[in-house]
Parts: sequence; C-alpha cells; structure tokens
Amino acid sequence: MKKAFQKLIAFFINSPAKRTVQAIGVESERVDEAYIDLKNKIHLDNFVKVPKNKRIVLLPQCLRRRKCKAKKTDLGFVCASCSPKSCQVYKIIKKAKELGYLGTFVLPGGSMVPKVFKKTKPKAVIGVACPKELGLGIPVAEKAGLAVQVVKLKKDGCVDTEVELVDVFEKLEL
Repeated sequence: MKKAFQKLIAFFINSPAKRTVQAIGVESERVDEAYIDLKNKIHLDNFVKVPKNKRIVLLPQCLRRRKCKAKKTDLGFVCASCSPKSCQVYKIIKKAKELGYLGTFVLPGGSMVPKVFKKTKPKAVIGVACPKELGLGIPVAEKAGLAVQVVKLKKDGCVDTEVELVDVFEKLEL
C-alpha cells in the first residue's frame, strides 16, 4: 500500500498537475526535488539488491572542467585523467571502478541514455544531473526496467557544475 501511495504522489508531482501546484505558488525546483526524493525512496529497495557489477553511473558533460581533455565516443566522453586532484568526474569514475561498477558514462545529452542502456544492459543506474534533467531521465530508466538512484547537482548551469561527492559516493556504496 505504501509503494502504491508513493507512486501516486510521484505521478502527481511529475504530471500536468505540477503546473497546478506551481500556479498556487510552489516553486518548480521544490516540486522537482520532491519528485526526485520520492523516486529515490521508491527504487531504493530494488536498487540495493542489484550487484554493483550490474550497475552503471551516468554523469552530465557539464560536470567536466573547461579544459577537460576527455575524448568523445559513441557512448559519451572518456576521461583522460587530466586533473585527478580537482576533477569530480575523475573521482566518481575512480570510486565506481574500485567498487566494481559495470561502467561510468559522461554524456553530452539525455538522448544518449537509451543507447548506453542498450549497449551495457545494466540492472540499475545512478544518475547525476540538474533536477530538470533528472525528472526527464528517471522515467526513461523506469521504462527500461532499471532500479534508479539519483543525485542532483549542487551547482548547475550547464558549464562548470558541481555535485556533492559525499552524496554520490553514498549512492555508489549502497
């Protein structure tokens, strides 16, 4: 019963009803954050059951530094390890490898997500992005039958963004 209620609330938050909530003065960001938090709770039990070697991590290209030397491939950017001390992308990739993750992908856009899912066949995914992109990406992962956990950027804006590494590492270790 609890899961059914959570799903109903998640649908309400990420549906046309969202505009109604915004019309009464609730900020769009608050609605997005509530949706993200709820989806993390809904998927948590299934996510932790998936072995780490069946999980992937999706990172946004905006997390890369301006002078990043990563090479673009058909599955996103491949880290060149050019700034290991200061680069959040490098640190996340390194931690995911240490934990045995199937892969970490730095994507130039959400349209590449289904391609990554098709090629890697994960059972679970951790996504890092701005709340708006997470709101769009969660249903894509759900449609693919994946358990999902997400972490929102602490500083967004499409260039030189930042994420709280502690939050990402906590999700990786689940």
